[in-house]
Amino acid sequence: MLNIKQLRKDTPGVEHVLHLNNAGASLAPTPVVHAMTDYLQREALHGGYELANRSQRNIEKVYHSLAQLLRCSSDEIAITESGTHAWNSIVYGLNFNKGDTILVSRSEYGSNIASLRHICQKTGAQLGFIEHNAQNQVRLESLKKLLNPTVKLVAITHIACNSGMINPIEQIGEMLTTTAAFYLVDACQSVGQRQVDVKAVQCDALVGTSRKWLRGPRGMGFAYIATEKEAKIYPAMLEQYALLSPEKVLEQLQVRYGARKIELTEKNMALVLGLGVAVDYALKIGMENIQNKVSLLGDYLRQCLSQIPRIKVCDDGRGHCGIVTFTVDNISSIQIKNMLAQENTNVAVMPSFLSPLLGFKDVVRASPHYYQTRKDLDLFCHRLQHVIAQVQKT
Repeated sequence: MLNIKQLRKDTPGVEHVLHLNNAGASLAPTPVVHAMTDYLQREALHGGYELANRSQRNIEKVYHSLAQLLRCSSDEIAITESGTHAWNSIVYGLNFNKGDTILVSRSEYGSNIASLRHICQKTGAQLGFIEHNAQNQVRLESLKKLLNPTVKLVAITHIACNSGMINPIEQIGEMLTTTAAFYLVDACQSVGQRQVDVKAVQCDALVGTSRKWLRGPRGMGFAYIATEKEAKIYPAMLEQYALLSPEKVLEQLQVRYGARKIELTEKNMALVLGLGVAVDYALKIGMENIQNKVSLLGDYLRQCLSQIPRIKVCDDGRGHCGIVTFTVDNISSIQIKNMLAQENTNVAVMPSFLSPLLGFKDVVRASPHYYQTRKDLDLFCHRLQHVIAQVQKT
C-alpha cells in the first residue's frame, strides 16, 4: 500500500502544477533534489575533483542500486549522459559488415532508426522490419521467419513513447537464445514504471533513462551489458577511461573489460548521485507497488477519456502502463497541449516522426505516475473538457 500523503509531501510540485508528462520528465522528489544541491554546494567549497574522490563510495553505490533495480551485477552497469548516449554507444560499438542484417520492430523509436540507418549506410548492413499485430506489438511469428545467420542485431523498444504499446521482450529473448544475434532493449519508457529483470528478459544489453519514470535528474542514462557479451562492443570513440592501461596509450590500445567501457571520464557527479537517490526511492516503494499503481491510473484515465465526446483514445491499454495517448476531433494536438498549459496542466505532444513506421499522426500524451490520484485525473478531464468547449465557441 502506497503512502500517497507522504509521496505528495515529497513532491512539492504537485501544489503548483498538474503534471501528466511523467513519460517525458517526472517531477523529482525532494530527496533527489537535496542530494544534488547538497553535492553542488560542497563541490563549490572543496573542489570538483577533490569532492569526487571523497565521494567514490557513494558514487559506487549508484551502480549497485541500478544493479538491484535491473537484477544484475554492478559490473554489468554503465552510467551515461542519457539513454540515447547509452544506446548509441552500444550499437556503434558492434561490428557490422556488408550483408549483415539488423532487425527492429515497427514501433522502434525514431532516433534509434536514424542511428541504425546511418550504420547501414556506413557498413553495407541491411535494416529489416519485424511485422506487428493489431496492437502494434512485435509478431513473434514474423520475427521467427526473419531470423537467419545474417542477423547480427535485434533492437526492440519495450514500451512505445506514443501509444503505450508493450512489446513481449521476454518471449523475444527466449526466441533469440538459439541465435548469435545481439539482443538490445530500449527500456527508457519502462524502467521506473514496471518491473524489469534483465536476466528474465535474456537480453544482451538494455538501456534506460533517469528523467522519466525513475524521477531522477535530466542528463543521466544507464545501460546493462551482459558480462558474457561485453566483448562484442568496441567503443566507436575512445578516451583514456575506456582503456585497460591508459599509461601505455603510445604502445597499445587495449579496451577495458565490462560495461563501463562506454562511459566518459567527465561526469556530473551531482546528477549521478541524484540518479542513485531516485533509484533507491523507487526501490523503497517497491517496483511491484509502483507498477500496480501506474497501471491502475492509466486504465482509469483511458476509461475517463473514452467517455468524453470527440476524443479518440489511441491505445487499448492491453499492456496496462502509464502512457495514454489520444486525439480530439478537429482540434490539433499542439493546440490542446498549449491550452492545457494555460490551465496549469502539463501534457506532451508526440509527433509522428517519433515512431515513423507506425503511421500515427501527432497525438496528445498524458502519463500519470504513482504519486498522483484519481482526483488528479478527474481534474485533468474536467480541464480538458473546458478546453474543448472553449475551442468550440471560437
